[in-house]
Amino acid sequence: MVKNWLSAITGRGAPQKRANEQGKELDRLAPGSGDGQPAGLRNRLPPGQTLTARFPVLHAGTVPVVRVQDWRFRVWGLVESPFEMTFDEFRSLPCAEITADIHCVTGWSKFDTSWAGATGAEIVA
Repeated sequence: MVKNWLSAITGRGAPQKRANEQGKELDRLAPGSGDGQPAGLRNRLPPGQTLTARFPVLHAGTVPVVRVQDWRFRVWGLVESPFEMTFDEFRSLPCAEITADIHCVTGWSKFDTSWAGATGAEIVA
């Protein structure tokens, strides 16, 4: 029986092995400190998190096929002015870019992740 389902998914073993892999990954991302915890990065990794260079693929069931011509972004419910946008309308909104660290509740972290897209303020403007 697998005690840690994340270990089963990621293929990572015991906590010490994860710590060693994490130290190597931190060294790769910011070489030169020699202790496996480069300055600046050690404070970015929360306790109990495992650093990853890629996004783990975690989903239940099959990935649905969505036809772009059928896709809609809809705002409705307790709003003053409900509205809907097609994929092309949504993609035509001004694009903002940010870089952020991602810390997932499943136990992995990914540093310096770049994101681009419309902001919430731009969508409802």
